[in-house]
Amino acid sequence: MDIRDCLKQDHDEVKNLMTQICATDDASDAKKLFRQVKDMLTAHERSEEKVVYTALKKLTDEDEKELGFEGEVEHALADSLVEQLGHGSASTAPWKARAKVLKELLEHHIEEEESDIFDCLEQEFDDAQREKMGAAFVKGKEALLAAHA
Repeated sequence: MDIRDCLKQDHDEVKNLMTQICATDDASDAKKLFRQVKDMLTAHERSEEKVVYTALKKLTDEDEKELGFEGEVEHALADSLVEQLGHGSASTAPWKARAKVLKELLEHHIEEEESDIFDCLEQEFDDAQREKMGAAFVKGKEALLAAHA
């Protein structure tokens, strides 16, 4: 599968989960959904950094390289919020505020990725390279998820 399809599939899933988290008033449900997001997001980010961002940072065009670095920074910000959410109570206003900010951060990140990075992947890598990246991404993500199971 093309790396862009792999990423899009995960993006759609995490957006759906974050929408559910922010929409529920049931703290228990929110925490359950959050645990799903945390595991999925962590595996997605680490695999994406290894496969996609590493490849982008090796390109000669400075703007394209910057996409890889910017993606890593956004992942670090998301990780910080995930860490904070992991320690808080989903029934509190600060927890709900952090969840909302994480949702907004992820939506921004996904929007940029699906336009700028997807365009870059289209221009700089051929079909076979994108398929190979997709396979490496899935393999890396699955290994990380299995390690946390």
